[in-house]
Amino acid sequence: CRYENMISPPEFRKHIENSSLLVMHAGVGSIVTGIECGVPMLLMPRLASLKETRNEHQTATVNRLGHLPGIKIAKDEIELISMLETFDYDIKPIEMGSEASPRLIRTLRQFIDDA
Repeated sequence: CRYENMISPPEFRKHIENSSLLVMHAGVGSIVTGIECGVPMLLMPRLASLKETRNEHQTATVNRLGHLPGIKIAKDEIELISMLETFDYDIKPIEMGSEASPRLIRTLRQFIDDA
């Protein structure tokens, strides 16, 4: 497996655009890029309980996004291998725009105004 210690954001996006499947942790930036590029994803969140991250934010992310088309969640490496063998590459993530929804913007403005 080829790897790089560091790649630029444009190079990262190019790799994602040329992929048929993304197998990765549940980092929001990577997930958003995968959705924007229409590439199916198999995610396995990093866990604070294993000291892989400082809190369970990646678990919260997959709990919120795991039901979406084109995104599957593996809870551990055994499940990851099993899911790789049966993954449906034809189911793509839903399209997502590059701008926040008007509802989110209104909610944030109200929160700031109330603070």
